[in-house]
Amino acid sequence: MDQAVYELWVSMRHHTLTPVIVMLTTVCRPLFLSAASLIASIVLFVRGVPFARAGLPALAVIGTSIVAELVKVLIQRPRPPEDGWLVEVSTFSFPSGHAAAATACAVVVWIGMRGTAHRWVSVVAGVLALGIATSRLYVGVHWLSDVIAGALIGATFTLITAAVLRKISTRHPTDVQKGG
Repeated sequence: MDQAVYELWVSMRHHTLTPVIVMLTTVCRPLFLSAASLIASIVLFVRGVPFARAGLPALAVIGTSIVAELVKVLIQRPRPPEDGWLVEVSTFSFPSGHAAAATACAVVVWIGMRGTAHRWVSVVAGVLALGIATSRLYVGVHWLSDVIAGALIGATFTLITAAVLRKISTRHPTDVQKGG
């Protein structure tokens, strides 16, 4: 299945779409998403949002990225053939760190937007995460199973992180409040 999907994505490349997808996959790398999530957490905390909510973006996205890298080192799965790559990579293939970090961001947004009038932002975040994940297939550096595993790691780690933060905030509310 992985090989067939890889060949399909490589065959669907188009010269007008390729620069856009290469830019998306380059700009939205896990390091950038981790830095953006850290900035988001700092801004939220400075604005008085309790740590249990403000800390979620940074803890979830950075934690997800670390987990994905550790799994890469443990599994050491080779990438698809190098002659199909549109970007340079130097790490192992499984799981996709881009898919993991992008999914973690989307789940953080979904958690943050639940019950608000801005739920549509969650849809935008989800579509962007899907775009980032599939860009890794388009540029030929991941197998489909890498991308699926990355997305599952991102969603799972984020949901667990949110649950732990929620549990801590209900047990020790003053410990996780700003200035508490």
